[in-house]
Amino acid sequence: MESVAVSLDKFALHVNDVEQSMAYYQRIPGAKLIMHQPGHIAILQLGKNELNLVRLDIMPPFHLEFEVDEVDQLYADFQAQSFPTDGPPEDKPWGERTFYSKDPDGYLMEFSRSRH
Repeated sequence: MESVAVSLDKFALHVNDVEQSMAYYQRIPGAKLIMHQPGHIAILQLGKNELNLVRLDIMPPFHLEFEVDEVDQLYADFQAQSFPTDGPPEDKPWGERTFYSKDPDGYLMEFSRSRH
């Protein structure tokens, strides 16, 4: 298997009300709103990391997002190992190419590459 560079990039909370959660987390000193799609997602910059507030009805109520250099290669590696995924990487409107997988305990993992 070819080595792929990976780093933990974002923490995503699955929330019931994006706007209410956004107002709460914007009270953190230095928090900066960098993207908002009403009712769907708000992305806050917190220092060097991002906090994504996402309206999702899936459990557990959070997921980890890893930034990878070669998201398509990692997806191929997951397929070769028969790791579960939601399908091939897709280009998202917020500028990332992404696929999802669940770890052995059912935790949702997002693997993405920025298109910027």
